[in-house]
Amino acid sequence: MLSAYACAFVLFPAALLGLFSNDPAIVRTGIPCFYVAAAAQPFMAASIVLGQALRGAGDTRTAFYVSLGGWLMVRLSATYLFAFGLDWGLVGVWIGSSFDWGVRCLALSVAFFRGGWRQVAV
Repeated sequence: MLSAYACAFVLFPAALLGLFSNDPAIVRTGIPCFYVAAAAQPFMAASIVLGQALRGAGDTRTAFYVSLGGWLMVRLSATYLFAFGLDWGLVGVWIGSSFDWGVRCLALSVAFFRGGWRQVAV
């Protein structure tokens, strides 16, 4: 499903943004954000699936700590860095958020494939 969204974000960004605003400046500003969001969709999907797999196996702590750590440490700092430190504005916010999804995907993949969830007593 998220892959379909990514395709729509890349192929029809102006039309999709036009559903929310008819202001050309808003549409123009939003199009690069849609491209960044499209690139993040595979990482977002994998993070959701891996996090839910760990939760389903009973390893709720790992999924919780990765989500909390990603949000507090990665997303906030990366968003601030890209938006204000590099002066990329709104696109920087989306890049920072997407970077968080990539880091979460990596951390959850490592946790899942190491197999620690197999020893969790449910």
